[in-house]
Amino acid sequence: MTPQVTVLMPTYNGAKHLAATIDSVLAQTFADFEFLIINDASPDSGATRSIVNRFDDSRIRYIELDKNLGIAAASNRGLALARGKYIARQDHDDLSHPNRLQRQIDYMEKHPEVGVCGTWAIYFNEGGRSKRKSYPVSSAEIKAQLFNRCTILHPSAVIRKSLLDEHQIQYNTDYATGNDLRLWLDCMPITEFYNIPEYLFSYRLHNQRASRTKKTSANQEARSLFQSKLKGIGFELAEQYQDLFYHGVLKNRREALSLAELRQVELLLHDIMRANEQSGYFPKAEFREELGLLWHRRCMTFIQKNWRSPRSVYRDATMRHFHRRYRYYTALRWLMRLLPSANNPS
Repeated sequence: MTPQVTVLMPTYNGAKHLAATIDSVLAQTFADFEFLIINDASPDSGATRSIVNRFDDSRIRYIELDKNLGIAAASNRGLALARGKYIARQDHDDLSHPNRLQRQIDYMEKHPEVGVCGTWAIYFNEGGRSKRKSYPVSSAEIKAQLFNRCTILHPSAVIRKSLLDEHQIQYNTDYATGNDLRLWLDCMPITEFYNIPEYLFSYRLHNQRASRTKKTSANQEARSLFQSKLKGIGFELAEQYQDLFYHGVLKNRREALSLAELRQVELLLHDIMRANEQSGYFPKAEFREELGLLWHRRCMTFIQKNWRSPRSVYRDATMRHFHRRYRYYTALRWLMRLLPSANNPS
């Protein structure tokens, strides 16, 4: 009998936490699934095989690859083997809460327009410390905020398999650490997203995660993805401004831009927003808000670093709206005032 869900879990050197992860999947209140474990020719294959064999559950399908393909290609192998109507992603070191699949499948069955559904998550480390992390819920917010961050936690996601099959979408093997964001960008024009506003997933923080062990590659991929988003918007960022915008706006959280750089960033944000108004690549109203938030953060950092600067700094038109009585809405309004169409959200 064909299962409704395929839980897809590639694994590589994951034996340490594998038993707990498998337990969390098999303990789901939603039972109609197959559990497809893809061993990507891991050096700890013997230990991994031994752990999997402890579980006497017919829903488990264990596949060992002959050679290491990398997480994207191994995931694609899993997609080709999957029999479920839905693909539920799972990493080998994270934990799904018992009602995770039930809540996601129930929602997607009632909302056929939604092709990708994630959840909120609890981030925890080996020392037992944890923090809760929420994500935007509505599709428009999720899509708009993809400009600056990944807004669906990949290992918590459930994906409608027909969406991938009909549009021939799979994981891009050119990306070692950014293949999840690349997948969301590929899906964005053709489906709606949603995040269940409940903490249904626990995400383990440790030094062996791919994004931490391949920092140089991750930075290069992030730059490539950023350029891809600008291309989707229909905006070409001049080479002399690429470092300023990428590092100074998107990645920089602590260092203040100079006043001249801040003025240039304002012009760039305005041009990007105007290009998106024409292309509609990101949801327009939510994207204006996202750019307003980016602008607000850069201005706040400037003020915090220069609060003892000469009075002339605060007389400057760039800073006038943010001295003493600054608010988020003033930052957004100040950015939007240059674009008349922004006053009529679509």
